[in-house]
Amino acid sequence: MSSTPTPWVTLGVARDANEKTVRSAYHRLAREHHPDKIRDPTRRTAGEEMFKIIQHAYELLTNKVKR
Repeated sequence: MSSTPTPWVTLGVARDANEKTVRSAYHRLAREHHPDKIRDPTRRTAGEEMFKIIQHAYELLTNKVKR
């Protein structure tokens, strides 16, 4: 079993969440984990990775074909 969380878990939304809920969760998390917001160089790499995971989850959940 993969240790990668599902897109729904990543964004903290229910599987039946509508597009507005997904977008809101994405924006909240993106603001929190955006690499430009992280000033501590020791945490920056982890922040960049988390931001990429958040972006990927958002892309999957907003694409009706891939969802």
